[in-house]
Amino acid sequence: GPDDKMPGCATMIAYSPGNLANDPLKGESLFKANCTSCHGFNTELVGPALIGVPDRVPKGGFIEMLLLEPKKAVRTSVYAKALCKQYGDKQHMSFKDILTKEDVENIINYLKAYHARPMPAEPVAAN
Repeated sequence: GPDDKMPGCATMIAYSPGNLANDPLKGESLFKANCTSCHGFNTELVGPALIGVPDRVPKGGFIEMLLLEPKKAVRTSVYAKALCKQYGDKQHMSFKDILTKEDVENIINYLKAYHARPMPAEPVAAN
């Protein structure tokens, strides 16, 4: 019947993670411009350290929802509620009017690329 058809190409691309945008370099500049005042990679600031965050958080658009619809994230996600509580009942700021879904994908791809790189060795103190 008509429901057996595969979704059109545009629909499939829109819903498969990573295909919307895969530009870690663009993600890096977006990250530095929008995220670093509250997040470090290995350091907790106002919010949690973001090293490995794509592997830590719930799958299925959680990061996008947290950035673009933080009220909905806290309302619908136990994980978001717990984060909010852990960081002094501060809700994540909304980037709805600042970042596009494509921007968020680029930031996620940057975080994944950064996580994949080996961390620089700690400098050894001279005696």
